Amino acid sequence: MVQDKTLLESSSSKDEVDTATLTGRILKDRYELEAHIGSGGMSDIYKAKDLLLSKAGVDDPYVAIKVLQPQYTKNKEAQQLLFREAHKTMALSHPNIIRVYDVDKEGKLCFIIMEWLDGETLDQVISRSKPKGLTYKGAEKIVSQVANALKFAHKNGIVHTDLKPANIMHTRNGDIKVFDFGVARVLQDHADEFASDNVEHNNALSGYTPAYASAELLQGQQPSESDDLFSLGCIFYELLSSKHPYLRKPADQAITDKITAKKLNKLSSKNWNMLRSALALSSNVRPQSIQQWQAKLTRKPFPVFSTVLPLLTVLGSVGYFYYMENIMTKQQITQQEHVSTVDSLANSSVEVFMNSLAELDVETVTIKAGILRQKRNEVIDYHIAKINRIMQDPNSRYPDFYQMKAIIAETESLYPDSVKLADIEHYVDSQRESARSILVANIEQRLLKANYQPDSDGTDIFTLEQDIKQVDAEYKIEPSQQAINLYQKQLKTAVRNYNYRQIDTLLAPGELLFKSSVPELETILAQPELTSAIKELTEYQASEQTSEFPFDSAEIFYQDRFDYWTGAIKNAKSQKSLDRIYMQQIKYNQFLPVNFKPLIKLRRDLANRYLKLIVTGKIKSDPRVIKKAESLLTKADKGQETSA
Repeated sequence: MVQDKTLLESSSSKDEVDTATLTGRILKDRYELEAHIGSGGMSDIYKAKDLLLSKAGVDDPYVAIKVLQPQYTKNKEAQQLLFREAHKTMALSHPNIIRVYDVDKEGKLCFIIMEWLDGETLDQVISRSKPKGLTYKGAEKIVSQVANALKFAHKNGIVHTDLKPANIMHTRNGDIKVFDFGVARVLQDHADEFASDNVEHNNALSGYTPAYASAELLQGQQPSESDDLFSLGCIFYELLSSKHPYLRKPADQAITDKITAKKLNKLSSKNWNMLRSALALSSNVRPQSIQQWQAKLTRKPFPVFSTVLPLLTVLGSVGYFYYMENIMTKQQITQQEHVSTVDSLANSSVEVFMNSLAELDVETVTIKAGILRQKRNEVIDYHIAKINRIMQDPNSRYPDFYQMKAIIAETESLYPDSVKLADIEHYVDSQRESARSILVANIEQRLLKANYQPDSDGTDIFTLEQDIKQVDAEYKIEPSQQAINLYQKQLKTAVRNYNYRQIDTLLAPGELLFKSSVPELETILAQPELTSAIKELTEYQASEQTSEFPFDSAEIFYQDRFDYWTGAIKNAKSQKSLDRIYMQQIKYNQFLPVNFKPLIKLRRDLANRYLKLIVTGKIKSDPRVIKKAESLLTKADKGQETSA
């Protein structure tokens, strides 16, 4: 259910901790929060001293701690977002990406522990360099490092989607650190649930900063590497000029208003064309990857004479191999081809290498092991990227955990000692457990409200049960005793009232979840003719009685009722006993036709019993009783005529 943002933010109770006033507090008996340095999104950021490192005499014992704000601490999904951010950034080990050390909880506080960065964000750099901006060399040095960070993230299947100057730190020693990786995408998926009044996120997209988001992101398209390139192009332009290329207008509005980025005088034509390609408002014109664009960024002119030596080398190589070809024996040629194949694999992409791995013959076992060692990090990162793509698949209600586990098993067979793979497996298992727990809780919640009906929004117990099967096919759902008791009560009431429509509603959820715990249900399900009769009667009623009445099904369903009445009439000794049966059968007139045979027989038996008790003197000869008996016989005769 989508929560109202105003309601969410005003729902904090008195006992909640204000995370913006934690200065001086010590977390986990180790991290002393010294200063509140900012807020953003769902969190508050603190500079903290690691008391353990400080005691050990470390010169720089500081860390940054990101604390989840109080309005989100009770929400498990919000906590999951924080933990997911930590996991994503921990998986991205790169010199230009902020390091995350740990994620933890203390009481009601959830927080991430990160490296402390001493420097300034790029929005501060841009503001300081007004009005002329940085030199091309200075800006290019910064952008190259950001590009390296993005390229590594993309290789691991993660698109930033919220790259902006405020998310990039320029440290005092000149290093660049990109942060908030993976968060923007998660926040966009939960825009209504976890919106905040922070300026950066108080927009319809809740996760994209409009001035730096591509037109495709603003239109709701699937994020791609090209989107990060557009953001980087805008930042590059601002570093060079202290101005936004599209006057801080969102890209889709720039297209509508026909705003174009103006060429900067300090750039050569070659450099301007390179920057302009990143600023293209259409992804069809923009380079599709950071790597492709960065090749243009770092390309240097070569003097003409620099081609002479390689050319001579190539010509010499051609002559040499031509000579070798003429003197090699057949066996030598085979060996050369074999070495060439192995060498080709060693230099191939991971995808090509993995596809060709099984084809290596027995003679190359040692070489195969050597190549696996050489490509260890590359192969592991390749498979982790595949897992990340599955985990973030927008077309699936839940990730394919079985596929992820198969990928992990395949990779662990090659590298059984990998700590990184063990961490990923633990993360996948915890996500599966979390998804399963949420689904089970949702089913239990609906059962406790007797909400057994299917619905169109995919939140009914049948859809949720299928989701659980997708997450964990071997898991057996076990409703609480309270849910079982409620269902049993509903079923007993429906059976006692011969309410076939309600019974039909209860059969499907009963067979799904209560088959072994409700004896009354087992009795019904053990009679296929009875369940079929219930369904046919329900369908007849749903058709508004436009089809032919299902006589056979009605006889099966009401057999117990009419058998009981037959016995009760036979044993009746008083008018009171017969009057009770008379009143009971009246209510069946509204949904049983007059020519229903068991009803005809019941009326005859009831009328004859009235008359017999009068004749034998068991009841008084009251004109009203005689009239009642005659009325029953008239209805029975009418029913007989209709059926004939």
